[in-house]
Formats: sequence, C-alpha cells, structure tokens
Amino acid sequence: MVIGIIGLLTAIVIANLGTARAKGRDSKRASDIKQLQLALENYFTNNQTYPVCNDTSCLPGALAPTYLPSMPTDPTNSGNYVYGYIGNASTYCLGITLEVLNPNTLGTSASCSTNISGNSFKVSNQ
Repeated sequence: MVIGIIGLLTAIVIANLGTARAKGRDSKRASDIKQLQLALENYFTNNQTYPVCNDTSCLPGALAPTYLPSMPTDPTNSGNYVYGYIGNASTYCLGITLEVLNPNTLGTSASCSTNISGNSFKVSNQ
C-alpha cells in the first residue's frame, strides 16, 4: 500500500516538473524577445531604420555585438524566433512559438503580421 502511494505521488511530481520546465523555457523566450526589442530600438535610434530582412538570419550581424553582447537562442535550439520588417523598415514584428504560456499574458500584438504557427507570442513597435 505504501509503495503504491509513493508511486502515485512520484508520478504527480514528474508530470508537474515537465510543465514547470516548459514554462521556464517560455519565460526565457519572452525575455529574449524583449532583449531583441530593446536592441532593435537602439539600432533604429542610430540608423533611423530597422534591419531589412524577413528572418532572424540578418539580426546577428546587425545587432551583435554593438546592441547585444550575443544573439539570444531558443532554449530547445528549434530556431523558432521570427523577425520581419514591414513596409520601408519603419516598423517590425518579432515572434516566438510558446510551449505552455498563454501569449495574451505576455502582451501580444494583434497588428503584427509575422507568420508563426501554434501558440505564438508576437510583438511589434506599432
């Protein structure tokens, strides 16, 4: 009987641990996006435009090491950070795909047109 109870409690703890880890990864993703947002604003202040490209491949050369010490990377290395400029590079969108967190709790932007699938968090300077 005691072994059965210990087994049940262990199963509950392990299930909750997985969710806690996913929330931790989501928090890092949201923090990374905020760092990118600040770096992009500093870039704009110095250049009067945002970097012109439609994916995150141009950001390391544009932002690091001048505006960021190093480019943030997704905690699972899935590469799901998205960047895109709009119009004449006077506005931008950043996006990530979250595992657990509700994107609305992080202040999503409905006007952001960046295409990401799943449970996504999008920010823009609009």
